[in-house]
Amino acid sequence: MQTEPVSTILRPFSFKMLLITLVAYIATATCSTIAFGTTTPVWYSNAILLAPLLLRTPRLWPLYLLPGWAINATIIETFGDGNGPLLALADLVEIVLAAALVRATGGIRSPIVSAVQFARVT
Repeated sequence: MQTEPVSTILRPFSFKMLLITLVAYIATATCSTIAFGTTTPVWYSNAILLAPLLLRTPRLWPLYLLPGWAINATIIETFGDGNGPLLALADLVEIVLAAALVRATGGIRSPIVSAVQFARVT
């Protein structure tokens, strides 16, 4: 099954989508932090913030990343342990790197990992 490259499925900015993303991020980050603590091996909220980045041009990424960072830092400070702003910044770097790598490989296609897709990055 062939999928479209990322460049052909980019979506324009939508305030409604931003709001939905941030509400889902708040709920997931709060539940993850309460259940697993700040040092969880998988930060589920990062995937929620990563998804809209893959559908937007990089110039729109700050509209998602800046409120995401503020929310993450607040949740870590409120429910977790450690330096909230610094840990939130580390999560932000992880999200940006993941989005950049997915875009560099031409997007996610089936099969998810193939030699050709991997070779584009290396």
